[in-house]
Amino acid sequence: YNSLTGQYIMTYWDGKYGFVNNRVPIAVSADPLGPFELLEPIAMAGAEVISDTVNLFVDDDGTAYVRYNTRDAPLRHVIERLTDDWTNSTGKFSVIFQKDDYPWYDGGGVFKRKGIYYTML
Repeated sequence: YNSLTGQYIMTYWDGKYGFVNNRVPIAVSADPLGPFELLEPIAMAGAEVISDTVNLFVDDDGTAYVRYNTRDAPLRHVIERLTDDWTNSTGKFSVIFQKDDYPWYDGGGVFKRKGIYYTML
């Protein structure tokens, strides 16, 4: 829930975008149960092609990030900051992990506990 906009924000994986380009689908709603309205997918700056894992993470200060995997070389796990309304990328990202070749790790959740950030692979 974004308290600045009063909307519930959802990112998700869609075969229309995953494995094809750097877009992450997004939807918004005034109610957590929907209905959700599809918005223009978010173009991520840290990838040319996104894999099949996307995750929305909201920090304690209300800043939102999308955590995703890439399919372009080298393969990467990336976290990217969103705008204050959570519907676009700021273009600022960090690579969590990268390697030229490795067995692919699904998963991608992010959480924070006692001031330490964790990502699940």
